[in-house]
Amino acid sequence: MAKGKFQIWLTERGLGMIEGWCGDGLTDGELARKMGIAESTLYDWVKRYPEISETMRRGRGGAQVQIENALFQRAKGGFFTVEKPVKLRRRQYDPVTGKCVKEEEYIHVADEEIYVPPDTKAAIFWLSNRAPERWAEKVRLEGDGVLRLEDALQ
Repeated sequence: MAKGKFQIWLTERGLGMIEGWCGDGLTDGELARKMGIAESTLYDWVKRYPEISETMRRGRGGAQVQIENALFQRAKGGFFTVEKPVKLRRRQYDPVTGKCVKEEEYIHVADEEIYVPPDTKAAIFWLSNRAPERWAEKVRLEGDGVLRLEDALQ
């Protein structure tokens, strides 16, 4: 590793790149490879340079919020607008003969409203993580939790 390599990552441009990559969901290992350093070096820099640590946290925070919102929308379902490409034709007609003299196809992007039903698995995941005391799947043991042979034979 070249000495002073960390300095380029402490610049406004370097920190901006790190924040963007973290926002894209890169893991620590992937981030380190993008930066051209070992993962252990990244961990060392995170401890030494609060600017890098804060930038990574900020970048990942935005991505996490987007994922949480997407999971919530998936869990509750609803109507969503999506862009859909549609192939259209444009024709020109001769005004005298009325025959088609030119025809061209093009792609137009139109908005379409679709209904997405609620996703049960997404709802269970959301609820079990947001309110685990009420929704987490738990195994509750009665007694002292020790399995005895005489109990199993009854």
